[in-house]
Amino acid sequence: MGYWGGLDVGELLLAHELFHYVEEKHKKEIYTRTEKIRLWSLGPLHNDSTIIALSEIAAMAFARELVKLPYAPYVMDVFLVYGYSPEEASGLYEEMMELAGRTPCAPEERKDVE
Repeated sequence: MGYWGGLDVGELLLAHELFHYVEEKHKKEIYTRTEKIRLWSLGPLHNDSTIIALSEIAAMAFARELVKLPYAPYVMDVFLVYGYSPEEASGLYEEMMELAGRTPCAPEERKDVE
């Protein structure tokens, strides 16, 4: 995959997928697969579902620790989404920046780039 700002993207993605491998091997006991929420119930009938986001959050946290990133790797989501929807990726980037208390801008607008 290559490097991006000192980050080996391939290493990060491999670590992320390694978590999913371990998760699959231990699916009967790992929290990301056993935790469920009740979506609805009607008398004795109910629909319980796993929380898919738990798996992705755990995989990114695992990857962060394994490759020793000093920041949350969720920024990678922007790049992964960009491949199929540049508009959605842009919206995700803007949302992340706003949640971080920063002003989103295009790279050519950055003043701190040398």
